[in-house]
Amino acid sequence: MSSVLGEAIDKYVSFYFETNPVQATFYGVPGFDGELAHFDEETLKRIAIEQQRLILEFERLRFVKDTKHIQEQLDIELALSHLEQRQLLLQGMRIPYRDASIYPKEILFGVYWLLIRRNSKNSELYKILISRLRQAKRVMSEGRKNLSKGQDIPRIWLETALAVCDSASTFLFGNVTENLFRSKLKLNSSEYKSEFDHLRRVATEEISKFKYFLENEILPKTTDNFAIGQYNYEQYIRNLHFLPFTADEIEKTGIEYLEIAENELKQISRQINPKATVEEIAGIIEAEHLNENELINEYTQQCQAGRYFVLEHELVNIPEDDEISVVETPVIARATIPFVSYQQPPAFGDSKAGYLWITTPEKGIIGKQLFDALRMHQRAGVPVVCAHEAYPGHHLQFLKTNKVKRAMRKLFKTSVFTEGWALYCEELMFREGFYKDLKSRFFQLSMLKMRAYRVLIDVRLALG
Repeated sequence: MSSVLGEAIDKYVSFYFETNPVQATFYGVPGFDGELAHFDEETLKRIAIEQQRLILEFERLRFVKDTKHIQEQLDIELALSHLEQRQLLLQGMRIPYRDASIYPKEILFGVYWLLIRRNSKNSELYKILISRLRQAKRVMSEGRKNLSKGQDIPRIWLETALAVCDSASTFLFGNVTENLFRSKLKLNSSEYKSEFDHLRRVATEEISKFKYFLENEILPKTTDNFAIGQYNYEQYIRNLHFLPFTADEIEKTGIEYLEIAENELKQISRQINPKATVEEIAGIIEAEHLNENELINEYTQQCQAGRYFVLEHELVNIPEDDEISVVETPVIARATIPFVSYQQPPAFGDSKAGYLWITTPEKGIIGKQLFDALRMHQRAGVPVVCAHEAYPGHHLQFLKTNKVKRAMRKLFKTSVFTEGWALYCEELMFREGFYKDLKSRFFQLSMLKMRAYRVLIDVRLALG
């Protein structure tokens, strides 16, 4: 890489993590662990100005002689895409003034990823954890000021923020997090424990006050319309995903794949039971779901079965020291993850440990509520989910991409590739014979149908 481009990328990556310290923890970048992001108006203006300056710098670098190689040009386009996307979110969509969830998430995920990612000495981890908790009041104050100026705040966004706020006490004082605190911090001093408990209570109280503010001052002025318009939508798609398509073209693609999925579901239904409809087959498979006590173990076993299958059939090499842990979805993420989600190993770190989050039913629910919480955890669907999320899907994909040395390739992500790869892996594992039951194929095609609907919903909601 040319020195001038390398210097520009280093400056941007450093600036990005300086202004997104929780992301730095997630990505495995040291040096920012004691901080939470600043959302005050002066900082937001500074970020917008610096991002615009960097956009102009990378546009200039397109025409510098030493950056004409295809790899350099690709890095430049990735940097521009990443920057333009962040400008769109900040200035076009005005996210800090409209999305209340970013504020409690900054605190709660700031704690969560420290406990998950960092293996510092007890005293070091304690200091940076305490530092983040001490900033809770500032973050909540900045959130109130910004949201008070906000306009066109979507009701569904605010409801999501309220759900995140509700999770704060359970997260900071719940058994799962408490066990992480004890195993990571090993606090023997009563003085340390007292300070830590006090700051946890303060953070919980600040988030509770923030929730009261949202319910009483922001909720009444929310709107049911969260369309961003065709221009912003197509800019978003172009910047984030490098897709040159119009909204109409994307919608037509969704319709095309919806028809493909529906036709293939009819065919597989006839093979399962010629006398049953697609809807009846779906109901039967839904009813054959895992129970709440089986979830973690069954997904763990199927992840390992997928790993063995990939190696046995020589589909792709897998690092020997990789690790995927199947765990319950943390309570702070349940508002937006009702089923499963994969969390990658740190792109800038050495660890090869990924996490598969499984959203388990809330304790004590019964009847229809329990069924609704378990209906997606279909026994026939588990192999498909594990192919998508673990092997040879997301987990293996990120193990490979994390080996890339170029910083922009680590920082830039698009679901066109990540989800596209995982969707391909579902089909690959079917063709290679990993699924032992036609019902698994039915589940796979149902997921394809769901994703086609997502395309249609995405376009139509964005355009209004």
